[in-house]
Amino acid sequence: MKNNKKLIALLVSLTIPAMIFSGCGGESSGNNTSENSQASSGEAAQSGSSGAYKSDGVEEALSLVTLGEYKGLSVRVPDESSVTDEELSDFASENILTGAAAFLKDETQDTVKEDSIVNVNYQGLLDGVAFSSGTAENVFIDVKNNSDAARGSGYIPGFTSGLVGAKVGDTKDCPVTFPENYGSKDLAGKDVIFRFKINYICSKATMDNVSDAFVKENFNLEKASEFKDYVKNEYKSYAAKNKDTLKRMAVIDAVINNAKFNGDFSNDDKMEYAFLAISSKEGLSLDEAGYSDYISNYMSAYGYTDKDKFLKALGDETVLKDYYMAYKAIDLCVDSAKVV
Repeated sequence: MKNNKKLIALLVSLTIPAMIFSGCGGESSGNNTSENSQASSGEAAQSGSSGAYKSDGVEEALSLVTLGEYKGLSVRVPDESSVTDEELSDFASENILTGAAAFLKDETQDTVKEDSIVNVNYQGLLDGVAFSSGTAENVFIDVKNNSDAARGSGYIPGFTSGLVGAKVGDTKDCPVTFPENYGSKDLAGKDVIFRFKINYICSKATMDNVSDAFVKENFNLEKASEFKDYVKNEYKSYAAKNKDTLKRMAVIDAVINNAKFNGDFSNDDKMEYAFLAISSKEGLSLDEAGYSDYISNYMSAYGYTDKDKFLKALGDETVLKDYYMAYKAIDLCVDSAKVV
């Protein structure tokens, strides 16, 4: 997609497709089906002040996707009695085995590779002296993406590049230069050494590979054999609270699976292309009241109170309008779908 999608990713901790996915929003949310049905109909499009919504994003979507069935879909929404092991495993990976609990010690690996997740202790040294906020222990580092694997936050350029080739148990000194515009004046532009202790290399934790020690430390369970029942109980609570969201997710997946895409795209891009194309095919219009609520909820979710500052940080409001229209198209599909 366009570069300004990356600006949105920098603006918020979640991508806007995730916002569409979760069903957050004002008058456009799936919680008010009667208003949504009207706002999402071709009749409502004709009554809008500007008619059917058009943009470069819509044109791009129409050129890259061939829609399949998207209205009147029959979708399966599992509850605790019908959820499969595969669905439980996905649920655990996405909702339970996250942060520091997402990684297991992998005894089979002893050398850091370019794509490793590695647990380390580190200490930052300026002229041989440890500096404030430069020390941490038991940190999960994503070497390839130069980031904290548990939190997702990025490091200064070059922070992880010196780890490749280090062995478990090694202490490795890595020279790093802080950016000139770094927030701390004491460190901005300075050459430092980060001294890493390689504790272990990680593999991804799954519902099926957790150990007794892992579940005891992270979930207060005695045995790994108890973890599946723990996940089931968590899913039961989740499913009871999120029936509408689960239906929404099932409809989104069905629409994407029924469509054909002219290229290899991420699931988020497929979502945007498919539902923008649907918005065009259905002649949906950008209603100012619903769009205003969408912006207000979005700003509230990410700590903005000044609309002008929010839109300035966004860079290009057209991108947000595209996502709102995709959101409206999702509403249309969800409202017409049946749960089986």
